[in-house]
Amino acid sequence: MENRFDHIDVNNEKVERIINSAFKIFSKNDYEKASTSLVVKDAEISRGLLYHYFENKQELHEFLLFFAYKLIAENMEEDIDLECNDLLGRLVSTIKSKLELLVKYPFVLDFFDKYSDQI
Repeated sequence: MENRFDHIDVNNEKVERIINSAFKIFSKNDYEKASTSLVVKDAEISRGLLYHYFENKQELHEFLLFFAYKLIAENMEEDIDLECNDLLGRLVSTIKSKLELLVKYPFVLDFFDKYSDQI
């Protein structure tokens, strides 16, 4: 990950809850209406824990942009064989990759669609 976000352990269960809740809140609301209070409530964590990882809403949003792009790019690189000439085979691997991603991060693609112009 980018040096700026090295301190964030995305494998930590509470951090995962923060990430998923933030993806959800930012996907369903405009940036102005997506508050850290909503993220804290949805993730069922303390406000202090959120601010332990992120200084403010803007830094959380910037992390989500970075993380969503990185996650999608890595997932595609690992799961989709671009050398494969079989269109249906590539389509199946793309769908499988997308579904695996959505199991762990259900709102990542909604978030990415909404904010991809900011990456």
